[in-house]
Amino acid sequence: MALGIENLKKVLVAAIHLADKIDDVTQDGFQIVADSIALIPNIGEAVAVVKNGKDALAEYKDLDDVERAEVLAYVQIEFDLEDDKLEAVIEAAFKTIASIGDLVVKVRLALQK
Repeated sequence: MALGIENLKKVLVAAIHLADKIDDVTQDGFQIVADSIALIPNIGEAVAVVKNGKDALAEYKDLDDVERAEVLAYVQIEFDLEDDKLEAVIEAAFKTIASIGDLVVKVRLALQK
């Protein structure tokens, strides 16, 4: 409970909004120009996920039962998700965030001179 859950909530909302937008714009297949333009307003969400992902992942690992319930309730209200799908969405979001964070670290190390 020491770390709190603010970064966690921000990153989850940004990641889920981004995933939802990608799903929306690619319903008819991926049209590189049109879909890329449609996703431009969501670049800030992608940056937020990468920028705050490490802190959010630490908060996720530090969750106690009260915080876990609060995060679940927050995401459920924000996205109107069914209970049985909620935890799966959150777990998938964090696996993705962790992978992106790992990628950023590896790219940074690879590009250092």
